[in-house]
Amino acid sequence: DWNKLPPNFIDFSKIPLGLLQEDVHSLDSDFLPDEWTFAFNHEIPTNRVLIAPYEKSKTKVSIIDFFVVSPNVQIENIKVFSLDFENSDHNPVKLEFSLIHK
Repeated sequence: DWNKLPPNFIDFSKIPLGLLQEDVHSLDSDFLPDEWTFAFNHEIPTNRVLIAPYEKSKTKVSIIDFFVVSPNVQIENIKVFSLDFENSDHNPVKLEFSLIHK
């Protein structure tokens, strides 16, 4: 939970602009050292506002849960479990990875 969108997050194709939280901004693109990356899934929201009970297609959402990945890690898969915020204001995020041996 970074309370920010990933850097250079511009793909809102799966989250309609009207539902994206306006007060959540992206991290700076130079936040990490060279060769480090962020792992995130841009298709499913990971967080919602808490001002009222969750209503799909009405409640504002964002993608603020993601991973920092060092150069010795190979991202295999990243998945957001879309639970419609049943148990929390966050959806769970799972990262599958392998270590790169040099």
